[in-house]
Order: sequence, then structure tokens, then C-alpha cells
Amino acid sequence: MRSASDLRADGSDVSSGAGARRHLGLDGLRGLAVAWVVLFHLWPDAVPGGWLGVGLFFTLSGYLVVGLIDTEVSATGSLRLGRFMARRVRRLMPAALLTIASVLLLTAILDDQALREVGFDALTAVLNVFNWRTALDTAGYAAIFESRPEPLAHFWSLAIEEQFYLLFPAAVALTRRTALVVWAMVVAGLVGVVLWWGSADAYVATPVRALEIAAGAGLALAAARFGFVARLMDPEPGPDPGRPRRATLIAGGAIFAVAAGVTVLALARLGPQDSLVFRGGPQLMAFCWVVLVVAAVRDGILSRIMAVGVLRWLGTRSYAIYLFHWPLIELTDWNPVTVVVATLIAAEVSFRLVEMPVRLGSGQQALVLLGAAVVAVALIALAMAVLSNPARAIGERASEADEIPAWALQDPEVSGTETADAPAGSPTDSAAPTSMSPSSTQATESTTTGSATSESPITTTTTSHPATAVPIVTVIGDSSGLHLADGLRTWADSNRAMAVVDHTRVGCSPLISAERPWRARRIDPEADDSIEWWIHDEPCRDDFIEPGTKLVLVVDHVNPQYEHQRSDGSWASILDQDFAADIEDSYRQLVSNAWAVDAQVVFATAPRLLSYHEVGIDHDPRRAEAYNSLVLALVAELRSTAAGAAGPGVAVVDTATELDASGHHGRYGRTDGVHLDFDRSEIFAAEVLGPALVELLESD
Repeated sequence: MRSASDLRADGSDVSSGAGARRHLGLDGLRGLAVAWVVLFHLWPDAVPGGWLGVGLFFTLSGYLVVGLIDTEVSATGSLRLGRFMARRVRRLMPAALLTIASVLLLTAILDDQALREVGFDALTAVLNVFNWRTALDTAGYAAIFESRPEPLAHFWSLAIEEQFYLLFPAAVALTRRTALVVWAMVVAGLVGVVLWWGSADAYVATPVRALEIAAGAGLALAAARFGFVARLMDPEPGPDPGRPRRATLIAGGAIFAVAAGVTVLALARLGPQDSLVFRGGPQLMAFCWVVLVVAAVRDGILSRIMAVGVLRWLGTRSYAIYLFHWPLIELTDWNPVTVVVATLIAAEVSFRLVEMPVRLGSGQQALVLLGAAVVAVALIALAMAVLSNPARAIGERASEADEIPAWALQDPEVSGTETADAPAGSPTDSAAPTSMSPSSTQATESTTTGSATSESPITTTTTSHPATAVPIVTVIGDSSGLHLADGLRTWADSNRAMAVVDHTRVGCSPLISAERPWRARRIDPEADDSIEWWIHDEPCRDDFIEPGTKLVLVVDHVNPQYEHQRSDGSWASILDQDFAADIEDSYRQLVSNAWAVDAQVVFATAPRLLSYHEVGIDHDPRRAEAYNSLVLALVAELRSTAAGAAGPGVAVVDTATELDASGHHGRYGRTDGVHLDFDRSEIFAAEVLGPALVELLESD
């Protein structure tokens, strides 16, 4: 087992006994892996498969740690489990606790309303079960990017490692047969892959991802037990009858070329929502990682590249870099370059002042201090989770968001049922429904507006609400509308320019109603239903318009760009005529409903869905263009009618231009590639959306 003397001053390992270059190469490989991960989180379009770096970490860890365990068992006949766990704690907990404590402190300063959720996150991170919290609370790993900020979300991978190294050494200590335990873990992992096949939870399920650790463990055992493997990995140069034959080297070179080619292709093409991710892709990539490890420990081209100073520096600090980069992305609005610089500085400080002093210090004192720190942070996290106010989550409507803000209310009360004549040239030539509930919304055929006028009265059932001192703006749409509504409501509450009511619903397509035979999909039509957990197959469009509403803002940036399934099982997008026609009909009905209560309608143009966590196969810029063209043409047509000229009006507000220009991390960034971040939503409302709506209200 390694002790403090097994570490260089820079933190790299010297305990495996195979020469310095071997360890320098592995340090460089760690640096490469963490670089992939950071680049993916900051520039996902540049490295779509950068998330695979975590899998390379898993395999490297299995090779190094299990190799040391096997060496001890072979030499002594047993494994000192307590000593092993103590070393794990000394190596990993200092930086982890520093990260968790920093996140809790920053959350308390920047967003105290989120302390409850972040407190629970911190507790599960300390207990090394964060991956199961992710699996139970969301639709898998990808969904965390679409909900509230989760600055500790990356602890899922650390949890998997620690669960593996809790069970594996215990089994070895009981059986004294390392190889048997590794094979048992492999079998268990294969069973896990079968059980979780196609499920979004597969990404964070320990039995499934443990296969990648077991791959590295298997390599370590093979090198210790099979001479040809040991000779293949021997980095020492010079004549040696035990060195691999030329044919073996040629075969090894061919295998490396294939593995390197697959790795490059995966980094360039395999996004985290590709169906392969949930169907054994990361586990298959583990074979590539094994080949890279072999190449990195040999005296060859890759080991020399991996021994370059920059990669070695990144590798020795890879753990701290991994820990600090994600909270900085989640808790700040810094540009990517600033995040990188801050991450490297934080990692160096942590490495020099926290990690190395604990690793190299006296064992007893360090363990006592660490144990006390673990208990203290766990208690603080638990207290914050239990005692703090519930978090206001991005992607989660505040409990009062669908009601008129209290500050905007004034007497007298207005209630009852109103009856109004349909405006001349109403966008639909059929009588509007007697209720604004989505289940009663009538599907209508596309008609030429401005012709015959419907004389039928439009009856709307309203609820009792006091009159308001400012105009009411009702937001209708999908999750993109929900994110915009959050920022708009916060901005409006601060300047009292309007009262914003949020009637959006996550995953709700404008076409999903009892009369329209469409089913929305997310990611992959063949994917397990658990991946589509928020796509609604029942009527979900809430077309209820608040009594007294002056403006209805329609924000459907996401679902119209998804593919939808026809009743015959085939799929269509907005690029298909029947799908586009039904969207247009739905919007005509919505405009008719709004005009019936004297409310103007404003459509927000849709930005392109970026190629990132949520969108998968639906990343197609033509769809945003088609949607915006449809909306612009519809608005122009309705304005040309008598009702459009004399009535409440219909307009378009350009939200797409600024959102497209901002990308993932610009001023109005969409970190998940789809939804406007909450803090940026407020800025967007103050600088773009709010003023545009005020101008429309004043011109009414």
C-alpha cells in the first residue's frame, strides 16, 4: 500500500515499481481526461463527447487502485481494510469537503432560497450517494442541466467510485482472492447493464458504471498474472528476451490505432443524449480506455506525449480541477475563459494548501481532523436542508407564479361570467369554446381570415379576482416559457410595470390536446419511456386566460422543434406540412380566445436549439427558422383582417436574435442549450423582453 513516501512532492505516484515514465504517462492521461470534461461543460459544441473523460477516470482508477490492492494481497495474504479506507479518506476528502463547504457558503450568499435543495445535495455528496439522488429525483444525469442549478451534481461520479471501493476491498478482505472478486463485479455489472438497458438512469447507476472501473481492475490483474501482458506493458527500453515479439507489437499497434480512432470519433460525435449512452456505450468505450492505459505505461509515443509538463500538471491536480470547475459554472455568470482560469487557480491552492499537507502529514492527527470535518459538514448540510426555506428552482414554477402578484391587486373585486361578441374577422370561423380549459379547446380547420364574421357569442368562465392596478401579462408555453416567465415576473415585481401570471407547463406541446392526434417525443423514439417522463400524452395546453389580461405572451421555443408522432406511428417535424398546419390552427384558436377577452397576443420568436444535453436528434436549425416563419406569416395575415386592425392586436417580439447570439454562456446564455438560465432570465427580461412588452402595452 502507498504511504506518504509513495508520493512525489508534486503529488504523482511512484509506488507501482515500473519506472518514472509509467507514472508520468498516467498523470498525463488523467490530465487529458479532466480537460475533456471541462471543455465539454464549457464548449459542448466543440467536444460533444467530452463527458467520456469521466469513464477514462473510472478505468484509470480501477487499474491503479486494484493493482495496489492485489499487490498487498499477493504479498501478505490479506488486505488491511481499515488502512485502505483511511488512505482513501486522506486522499479524497480534504478537497471534497472544501468544495462542499464553498458551495454551501456561496449558495447562502448568492441564492439563500436554494439552500434547502443544495443542503440535501451536500448531504448526499458527503455520504457518497449523490448518484442515487440523481437517479431518483430526475430523468437521469442529463436532466440536472435542465432544472435548478446543481453545483454539486458532478459528485455522482465520485459516489460511484467510493461505492465500488467500499464493496470491492471488503469482498477481497473476506475472500483473499482479488481476481475472483473482480470477475464477480464484472458479472454484476453486466447484469446491471441488462437491467438498466435503455434507461436514463443507466448513466448514474453504480452497477452499470462499475464495469468501467472493473475494466481497469482486470488490466491490473492481467498484468500481474500473465507474462505476455506484463511484457507488453513493460516500459523499460533496451534488448530483453522477455520483450514482446515483433508480431505482438504490430498487433498491439493496430489495436491502439483502432482504439484511438474510436476515441476521436466518439469525442467528436457521441453526445450525452445519443441512444448509445443508455445502451452500453460508456462500457464499450472502457476497452478503448484499457488500450490507452497500456499505451501510456509503455515506453512509446503516447507515454512521451502524456509526460509533457502541462498534461502532468493537469493530471496531478485533476481531482481538484474536476471538483471546482462545475460549481464555478453553476454559481457564476463568468465567461468560459474566466471559469477556466479561476478553476486552475482554485485547484492549485487546494492542491498545495489542503490536499498535500493532509496526505503528507501525520496520520493520526490528519484523520481526526478529517473525521471532525466530515461530521461538521454533514451536520451543516443537514441543518440547511431541513431549516432553510424551499428553493426556488429553475424549471420549477414558484407556488404563486400562476396567480396575480399580491402587490398588483386592488378593489373592487371583479367576478362572474362575461359574454362578448366575437370580433369581426376572428381568426377562427367556429364558435369559441364555452370554457377556456384545455380539454374543451376545439380543433378548427385552417380558414381564410377576414371573410365571413361569426355572430356567435364567445362565453368565457372566469374566476373571482380583484381588479389590478397594472396590466396583466399571461405567459403561455412550454419549459422555455417557464424560464422566461421566471425572470419576467421577478423584473416586473421590482418595477411594477406589469403583473405577470405564469401558465406555462414543462413538456407541453401546443398540439397535444384531445382532438389532435400528435405525441411529442424527446431524444429518441426508441428510447425507454423513462427518458420521456415529462412529455405529456394527455391534453396539457393551458389556454385559460386570466380575467383582465391585456397581453398574452406565447413562448413555445422547445416543443414545436421536437418531432411529433402521427396516429399511424410515423414521425413529423415542423418542416412537414401537416405538423406546421396544426400548429397554425392551434395558434389561431389561441388568438381567438385572447381576442374574446380583449387581450392582445404576442408570439416570441424561437432561438435554435443548441446541440447539448436535451435536444439530441432534434438539433436542427431549420426547425427554428420554420417556426419563426410560420409565426411571422400568421401574425401578418391576422393583422390584415378587420379584427386584427380594430381589435386588441397580435404581434411578434424578437427573442431569438439575442438568445442565438449568446449561445451557451453569453450574456443571455442557455447552459443546457435550450432554456435561459434563471439569473440570465432576469437580465434578459430587464434589457430585452420587458421593455418590448411595455412598448406593446403602451401602444394598445
